[in-house]
Formats: sequence, C-alpha cells, structure tokens
Amino acid sequence: MTMVDPTNITNPASGPSSSEFPAMEFILSDEECRALETVEMWVADTEPAHTNAILSTFPNTTMGGDFAHLKRIRRTDSDGTVILSILLGSTASVSESEVRAKLSQRLPDYQPRFYRHGVSRWPPLTRAQYEAWKGTWPMYWRESAARKDPLVGAARDAAQALMREHLVAHVVKVETETGHKPCSAGLVYDPATKTILAVAHDTRATTFHPLAHTAMNLIDQVAQARGSAATSPNGKRKADDATYLCTGLMVVLTHEPCIMCSMALLHSRVDSVVYASPAPTTGGLGSVVKVHTERRLNHKFKAWRYCEVGMVREVLRLVEDFHY
Repeated sequence: MTMVDPTNITNPASGPSSSEFPAMEFILSDEECRALETVEMWVADTEPAHTNAILSTFPNTTMGGDFAHLKRIRRTDSDGTVILSILLGSTASVSESEVRAKLSQRLPDYQPRFYRHGVSRWPPLTRAQYEAWKGTWPMYWRESAARKDPLVGAARDAAQALMREHLVAHVVKVETETGHKPCSAGLVYDPATKTILAVAHDTRATTFHPLAHTAMNLIDQVAQARGSAATSPNGKRKADDATYLCTGLMVVLTHEPCIMCSMALLHSRVDSVVYASPAPTTGGLGSVVKVHTERRLNHKFKAWRYCEVGMVREVLRLVEDFHY
C-alpha cells in the first residue's frame, strides 16, 4: 500500500486544476439524461370564478397516467386580466367531444376555450431537465442531493491527480521494466486514508488469460491483500466479510471498463470509478450500458469520465492500442 496526498501534487505540465477547467463528466443514468418528451393534454382557459367547477368536472383520474409532476393550473396576467389555464386530461384518455359535453353540462352559460397542449411526459430528475422542461407547463421539482455531483473541490483535484501522476507513472514503469506497453491500467484508492491499495494493468497479452482485464486484476490484488490480513497466525481465515469487497474505495482507470468488469466492480461494492478513454463498443459505464445506475441491481456506484483532452491523449499515447 502506498500513502499519498494527491491534493498536494503539483506539476506545471499536468494541465489546469479542476477549478480552472471542468475536466470531469459525472455519468448520470439514462433517465437523468433524457431529453424532453411531450404528451398532448386538453387545456381550458377560464376566469378564476369557474376554476373549482372545472376541476371537479375533470378530476385527477382524467389525466390518463402518472402526471403528479404537473401542476393542474397555470396562471397568466394580461393587461390586468387573470386567466387560469387548467389541465383537463390526456387527449388519449378523453376525446374532444367528451370535453365539450362535460363543459357544456357543468357550465351551460359559460364556455371556456379549450385546446390541445404538449406537456412533459416525465418528471424532471435534475436541475438541467427542470430548467429545460418547465417552459412547457408549470411542474413540481425538488432537487435531490443524491443527484448532485459529489466530486468537487479537493476531492476532484485528488482524482485528477491520481490519473495524471500515479496512473501514468505506472504505465511508464511497466514498459520500462518489461519492455511491454500495457493496453490499460488502473489503481484502487481509499479516500478516507489517502492510500493507494492496488495498482495493476491489463495482462491478457502476457498471461494469455482472457479475464485478466485491469479491473479484474485490481479486485484480485485487493482480495489478496485483505485475505492475508484476515488470516490468523494458525493459518485459518477470520470470520470477516468477503475480502474482495471494495466498499468506500475509488477505482481510477485509463479506460472505461467493459460490461464484465463493470459488473465485477459493482459486485465488489466499489464507491466510485473514474476513467479516461471511453470504450464505444464494450463500455459498461456509459458507452453501451450504465451498469452503475441500473435500478434492478442491488448496488449502485458513482462514475466519472476524465475528459481533459490533453491528458486523455497522453494516456492513449502511452498505452498499447487494443480492442476490447
């Protein structure tokens, strides 16, 4: 294990700090990244005096789905006149003739103008979605702390330093000592103790083992180190948790892990993963699937792509070109 303080690393050639250049992309779920999708609703414009009558005629059950994120009423003021626009229901669940008949029956002496209007099909999950979608119709939204990027300030600088300094140095060291240029590399870091617990690279080309990907080798190193620590003097294992668990640890990789490695990282209960180069055809943390955000699995973790262009190019220059 190596004790380091990445926040104290300085290297003029390593590029700007995170405070000067936002070099980390927080990889959100597909739901948190989706664009606006609208559905058509019937909307009636009315004077405030008729609001309760219209709402009682078109209760929430006529909305035709789960639209709890939408406010039923939108208020507009024009030249001192207040107009309330009321959502009546989905055009898929209530026909135009039904809307006209219900309004005529409820308000025989007053016929509000009603029309089709597109509103957001989905509730906004992020501030970016809320800001982009709220113009279609007023909606409810409360920012969730779980969806804020937690890697900020010193923590982000530390992650970038691990990539810029320690990981690149390992790649260079492997080539210098063995004459072999690895195709990817990674490390396991404990933010609580500022300790690098494992450093490894892809060894498929030298071991001829098809599973010897970088992430798998890292998990194996952690397991071996913790397995030794969990063995009592008489050679028997202590009744501790599984030694491969990486709870609370950060994994930093030169490349996006494949789907197999992403599942292995999830099974090992990592806290977070940072990678530099995406894997467009096999990537498990953004490129093909997003294993770390899959709601049907029993663990989730955070992931970032290190996207400072100059550093990514340097990483790719140092490693062997290899198709996953």
